[in-house]
Amino acid sequence: MTKEKVQQILQQIGAPTVKITAYQPDSPFRVASITRKTLRAWQPSMNSPTNEPSTGDRLTLINRSRDAYHNQPLARAAIDGMIRNIVGPGLKLKSQIDFETLGTTQEAAGILENSIERAFRAWADSPECDIERSKNFAALQSLALRSVLLSGDIFASTPYLMRPENQYGLKIQLIEGERVRNPMDKTPYDGVYDGILSDKTGAPAYYYILKHHPNDTYNQREEYDVLPVFGKNTSRRRVLHVYQAIRPGQLRGIPYLSPVIETLKILDRYTSAELTAAEIASLFTVFIKSPQPENVLPVGTDDIQPSTDSNEIQLGKGSIVELAPGEAIEQAAPTRPSAGYEPFITAVVKQIGAALGVPYEELMLFYSSSYSAARAAMLQAYKNYITIREWFAAMFCQPIYELWFDEAVANGMIQAPGYDDPQIRAAYVRASWIGPARGAIDELKEAEAADKRIQIGISTIAEEAAAMGGEDWDIIHRQRALEHKMRVAEGLEPAELNQKTQGGTNQPPQGNQGATNV
Repeated sequence: MTKEKVQQILQQIGAPTVKITAYQPDSPFRVASITRKTLRAWQPSMNSPTNEPSTGDRLTLINRSRDAYHNQPLARAAIDGMIRNIVGPGLKLKSQIDFETLGTTQEAAGILENSIERAFRAWADSPECDIERSKNFAALQSLALRSVLLSGDIFASTPYLMRPENQYGLKIQLIEGERVRNPMDKTPYDGVYDGILSDKTGAPAYYYILKHHPNDTYNQREEYDVLPVFGKNTSRRRVLHVYQAIRPGQLRGIPYLSPVIETLKILDRYTSAELTAAEIASLFTVFIKSPQPENVLPVGTDDIQPSTDSNEIQLGKGSIVELAPGEAIEQAAPTRPSAGYEPFITAVVKQIGAALGVPYEELMLFYSSSYSAARAAMLQAYKNYITIREWFAAMFCQPIYELWFDEAVANGMIQAPGYDDPQIRAAYVRASWIGPARGAIDELKEAEAADKRIQIGISTIAEEAAAMGGEDWDIIHRQRALEHKMRVAEGLEPAELNQKTQGGTNQPPQGNQGATNV
């Protein structure tokens, strides 16, 4: 029915004339409706992945994220907890050479793996791996991950600088994301987005990096280094860009706290208000009621220096204070803090933890529930830590290790026949990275479960050693073998241990009655 027909019918029945707008059919999906009152004002814009977030929005998120980390306890707990559980004292290299591709034996590959790990540790444990000579590789990992969580991304250049006392020329230089930006004469129309120039395939080709931080006060000149992602002649990786994209084609990352920054700020204000109220409530305050307000005297306590004013009233232990006629003392009795403070905080923190992928117990380091619930919270958090750890190792640790391996082969530190073949190279540099242990609430139960997994064949000693202790099983095995030889030599345990003794139980060893149990 047309609008004209409707108006004609209304005139025939004597109804008042009304303005009729075109009918807009509603969406079959309620959340997509543009007519429902609850959704009518919710009209977010759609941006391209290269411009989401925009430069201005991204810098605002970074500033607020860092401010929250510096000033809000819960924000600091979330960030530091992630770093502590993802990299901890540093991810450790575990070389895993693909010996089948190389056509060698597992035993020969194991010997080479041990030598590679020792050589890499010598480079990684020294601050000489840092261009600034102030951090070893473990500290660089921690700083890089913290920057990714707080700022959304981090850049790492890999200059080659051979100093006289160095064995390797590979150096790592971390670069904050604010230094990577468009020069004044470069715009997105030139193909440069947020300091990144991509090639025709969309892969980053060059980075425009300010020589100094844009907020440095001592140097206001806008000078840039234009670094290629790969060396022109050697194809060597020159710059790493570590960030997590949430959309295909996204060029820059966003801070980890972005979805909860507003909630954290409101929670911080509420907590500050409650603390102020609690502080006020803890003060003993009295008021002098006098018919002559202009004669009200100052009130002090005996905890401060005595006043020379003879008219000042002092509050003391068992004091008898004489008041003027008509005056009376009235005590203030504040009712804060609110009894609902803790339940409210708990409910909000649970939502924050869900958004960050960290259960409430793990975020607050407060395990007050049952063993099963607490262990479930730890395991759920560990899944999140492992996911981010694998990603971080692949984006930061592994590329740097491969650059070091390239140099070690080039200068003869490592013998790797056929290394020029990309497939052979991939077999040599294959590795995993061991991080902090999962942790246990009841270590005995966890150890028994690990033993059971190994017995039924769904896990290995190496996997359990990494998960429960965060250590390389090869190192543990060599140390245990050395300890066993020393204890046998001293007569403290038998030369051959039965299965139960090897498993770590308290059963006495059998077969050597002359041995002494300790």
